[in-house]
Amino acid sequence: MKWNKILWKEGLKSYALLVGLLLLFVLILKVGETIRLLMTIEVDFFPVIANSFLQALWSVMLPALSLFPVFILGRRFSERATYFLFAFLCELYLLFEISLTIYAIRSGFLMGSELMVRPFHESWMTIVSVVPGWLVFLFAGVSVFGFLATAAFLRKKQIGKILLSVLVGVSVLSPLLFVLRHYTEQKYQLNPAVYAYISGKSYHCLSSWGEYMMKPEFVVKQDKELLMQFLEENPGWAVSDIEYPFERKVTSGSVLAPYFRASEERPNVVLVIVESWGDSWFRAGSNGVSFTPFLDSLSRHSLYWKNCLTTTPRSFGAVPSITGSLPHGVQGFQFGEMPDHNSLIKILKNNDYRINAFYAGDFTFDGIYEYLEAQKTDYFSPFFQEAWKDFSPGRETTYWGYQDEPFIRKTLSVLEQEKTEQPVCNLVITISAHENLSLVNKQKEQFYKAKARQLIEKLPIAAQATAMKNLDKIASIVYTDDCLRLFMNRYREISGYEQTIFVFTGDHGGAIEESNSLGYFHVPLLIWSPLLERPKTFPAVVSHLDIAPSITALLAEKYGLLLPEQVHFVGQELDTAHLFRSQQRLLFLLYARQITDMVYQNYYVTDQNLYRINENMEMEKLNSKNLQQKIREMRDLYIYMHQYVYLNDKLTKNPLYPKAYYHSVLNYKPHEIFTFQNPPNPPKNMNDAVQFYIVAPTSLPTSQNKKIEKVRISVSAEVMYEGRVFQDQFMSLVLECHGEKMTTPTQYKDKLSKFFLKNRYTVHEWVKMKVVKEFALEGSENTTFSVSLLSTEKQELWVKDHKVFLRNVCVEVTVL
Repeated sequence: MKWNKILWKEGLKSYALLVGLLLLFVLILKVGETIRLLMTIEVDFFPVIANSFLQALWSVMLPALSLFPVFILGRRFSERATYFLFAFLCELYLLFEISLTIYAIRSGFLMGSELMVRPFHESWMTIVSVVPGWLVFLFAGVSVFGFLATAAFLRKKQIGKILLSVLVGVSVLSPLLFVLRHYTEQKYQLNPAVYAYISGKSYHCLSSWGEYMMKPEFVVKQDKELLMQFLEENPGWAVSDIEYPFERKVTSGSVLAPYFRASEERPNVVLVIVESWGDSWFRAGSNGVSFTPFLDSLSRHSLYWKNCLTTTPRSFGAVPSITGSLPHGVQGFQFGEMPDHNSLIKILKNNDYRINAFYAGDFTFDGIYEYLEAQKTDYFSPFFQEAWKDFSPGRETTYWGYQDEPFIRKTLSVLEQEKTEQPVCNLVITISAHENLSLVNKQKEQFYKAKARQLIEKLPIAAQATAMKNLDKIASIVYTDDCLRLFMNRYREISGYEQTIFVFTGDHGGAIEESNSLGYFHVPLLIWSPLLERPKTFPAVVSHLDIAPSITALLAEKYGLLLPEQVHFVGQELDTAHLFRSQQRLLFLLYARQITDMVYQNYYVTDQNLYRINENMEMEKLNSKNLQQKIREMRDLYIYMHQYVYLNDKLTKNPLYPKAYYHSVLNYKPHEIFTFQNPPNPPKNMNDAVQFYIVAPTSLPTSQNKKIEKVRISVSAEVMYEGRVFQDQFMSLVLECHGEKMTTPTQYKDKLSKFFLKNRYTVHEWVKMKVVKEFALEGSENTTFSVSLLSTEKQELWVKDHKVFLRNVCVEVTVL
């Protein structure tokens, strides 16, 4: 009886004391979070606050109940040690909750399964960007000391019974959680900031982590059952070979043709991709105020799709999606050995178009040069190289390259001097809106800040305070808009202007606070031309993947463009329905290179939830488990298709430009395991990065370099790493090829993780990787090449214990 009393009755009171104390500290934290919420956002007080506090109760009580038997068992061996061990565990949980709460306050999002690839270091950087690091340590120290001291003090007091009664009484309220949950989720779950406030941070993170670890990898071998299922999903496609499921016969007609007048000459095409131009900057968002007044004005004379979605939340997916309507593959279309493919650019090139690419930044960043070179691009603007050589005091550059105004002026200068009888396709990519406005000309900078301030003052009073805190970012959008006004005004003087079709869209969303997850993919899309007969606004949901099919179909029907007999676009033509609808089957490749989210018709599915999308691009949470499971199966099917066609080279049997025949000149297969580790101290500047050679600089094994057009370097290996790092903290893989006459890029450098043949990876796991890069020799002699890893170049991305192992390395050099 005594043993039973000690183990159960006294144990229950001791455990109730610890759990009650933990709950008290969590609720104090919740009070602080509540005060901040009420100062920034208007919510229905009782249901939101009550739901949030009940979620906090739930997130503490659930793990507490599961660990109670362990606590009782431990007391049988040592009452004191068990008590303080569990007090320490409670404190760790409290610190975890504090860290995740600060992260949620800062970002507006919950930290979930990304912890598997994102280190605490990044979360720490997020925290110290909000409050000083010493204050974080002080807060954590006070909470640790306060919790443990209070636990030790109360252990001697006879209040365990009282706390147990309180906990039982509070737990009776837990059914209210389910009563309030429906209301708050229906109204607020789609607002990331409010949903992040309501949710229990630690519980969400740990449950998401568990789901992530249980999720199986998708196979990429041919599965005819899945291929047939995919074709059943697309019954209108005339697919001739099931092994090439995207390749189908071209259908006649164009949805855009009725809006354009005919012309004997083939029109020029200008594709303008605007950095960070999300819908929230445009007239459909921002409470009706447009921070891009010129583009807003242009859209009123254009074909305008107000519900266009990108395929990624960052820039890396924009160019392949817009110009090629291509699959993600594993890490993104250009991050791997690209399969044979046709694209809008290749089709135009095959019709004798000249292809120009204008970009103020580094074309080799995110593999864009490699992709555009494969499209047979004729001209790459050398502006980035010029920017780095420009040491004049008044140079108009940033870290990323030239600012938009000098970039636009340089682009126009090239176009004005270009003398060609060919039709032209110009790709123009802006860059300034990537970050806050910071111009060399401070008078001009103040002008755009004043212009942004005038626009902000048109917002409702409640929205003005938040916007004013982000004045510099908004000013960068206003500046970019003005630069595009300059671009269009000057373009009128360029030969062929009257025969030009302009396409404007954003690479991804970029607003300060999006109302829901779709906001980060929601961008405007407008098509304008002197050939356009009438403007029209379309409410249907479309995507970047629909642009290339639409432009090719328009040029074919209206202007005699010659198309291949079959196409393999992932998207279809732009939807010109006059009513809102969504026929999309769109996968989103997230920044961590995972695919968890998909728009399937008018539904949005994630790993955790299912939503319905309405005509305002608002999302209503649905609780149908059967429907959620069905749409997740569709998502998994489309992920399989993207990976299958990419990794097995099954996009097309009929490439317009078949892969050239290369012959091997070197095949290097070392047997050892390579080990590379970050230096012990963070780099003070980029020159402090350490280079580790896999293949040291080596002369090309031929004496006839000048007869070789191209060199292709292929690297495959298995990779394992130590020290948890986020994608941006990986070492960089560097492939170099140098010759004295080479003017095109002589170096490719990108994070090693971007070439993994897997969309999730963890510490101490061997992961296969492959990368293939081409270099144009341009008649160079004495050519050398090398393969290496480069340690982290930025201090804020350095991780001391990041170590990389490579085995089964194969480096093959082939030449054309």
